[in-house]
Amino acid sequence: MSRNMTRRQLFRSLAGRGGLRRPPAALPEDRFMDLCDGCGRCIEACAEETGVLKADRGGGPVLDFESGHCVFCAECIRACTRGALDRSMIDVVEEGEFRFPWRMEISEEACMEFAGVTCRLCESACEERAIRFRPMPGHVTRAWIEAADCNGCGECLPRCPRGAIIIIETNATASSGKEQAA
Repeated sequence: MSRNMTRRQLFRSLAGRGGLRRPPAALPEDRFMDLCDGCGRCIEACAEETGVLKADRGGGPVLDFESGHCVFCAECIRACTRGALDRSMIDVVEEGEFRFPWRMEISEEACMEFAGVTCRLCESACEERAIRFRPMPGHVTRAWIEAADCNGCGECLPRCPRGAIIIIETNATASSGKEQAA
């Protein structure tokens, strides 16, 4: 039983903006939409861990980083009985080798560090230690995210009081291995 794509999802996919952010090991969107019936089992499984998965309009799972971050527990994959989440990726996800098809980036215009205000809330949130700071002349610090170390979990996003961390699509499918995040 396939679900229908909403108009917003259709236009986002046509515009190349990647549309919705699906859970780890989600199949490509067209295949995902064919298989996911919106049962909500993956969302329930996630709620027991972090609650980062929410239902889209059709009941399918989407990552909502305002609600939490992905801890790569793979419970959503185990809960999926329809095959919309690739079960062969469970070990890759649990071992920390999975990479989402996006990376995070810090906007220089919005980050308080560039204005000389010490914050670093994002740095303390990043378990992967992908967020780095370099002192610059003029008593400011340059903040950046090392793409090769960022797994896309989203823990840094709600921590930033200025919303300076943005998601950049990599135009690649999710994979195992850090080479994908470059």
